[in-house]
Amino acid sequence: MRRFIPSFGPIDTASLVLMLALQSLDLYLVTTLQQISISPASLVVAAFGQLLEMLYNIFFYSILISAC
Repeated sequence: MRRFIPSFGPIDTASLVLMLALQSLDLYLVTTLQQISISPASLVVAAFGQLLEMLYNIFFYSILISAC
């Protein structure tokens, strides 16, 4: 994907787009299995929120482990 999506400074946008696409796909499949309809815009926003929550958890547990 790095051939098609350039990076902006030190940020690897290709990886971010891939993570957002995979999280959106995961959320779409879960909502489809639960027979809930969701708009594509809210799907992307919810996927972005889940990625931020995952990032927070990684930071929290890495700090917790390094403190031990």
